[in-house]
Amino acid sequence: MEQHGFIHDMLDVKVLILYIMSRVQYPVNVDKVYELAYQDDCVSYFDVAQALPEMVDTGHLSRSETGEYTITDKGVETGNYVVTEQNATIPGYTLDIAKSTKEKDATVEKDKEAEAALNDEYVKDTGDLKITKTFGGDVTKEEIATGAITFVVKKVD
Repeated sequence: MEQHGFIHDMLDVKVLILYIMSRVQYPVNVDKVYELAYQDDCVSYFDVAQALPEMVDTGHLSRSETGEYTITDKGVETGNYVVTEQNATIPGYTLDIAKSTKEKDATVEKDKEAEAALNDEYVKDTGDLKITKTFGGDVTKEEIATGAITFVVKKVD
């Protein structure tokens, strides 16, 4: 690691990454972290690529299955926070607002873990399907009753 500016060692790189991650509002991949951390050659891509997994190991960041990183509560500055769920939409379900918690306050204190527990209650979207079949022509009630006519109902989306 070259020593330019105020970044002199891996700890400085990690502090810079924590600062960046505390400001972004969405998960980011290693390329985006590097792009945001880049300052006049003081941080190399390899520094970022080395720091991120180490920060996951220490619990300061988490890594998703898609390789994107987010800051954990361990890496959050002390203070008061409001956690607000932005999008609780799940296709095929309706959110029961009366039984759900969309926003919660939390106070992060030094060396302590704070929790903002949010809860969503969903109800599966359902309706009724009424099938009406009309018979005409020379068919008799006995022929209909033999079960020669059947239906298959299949959801197409």
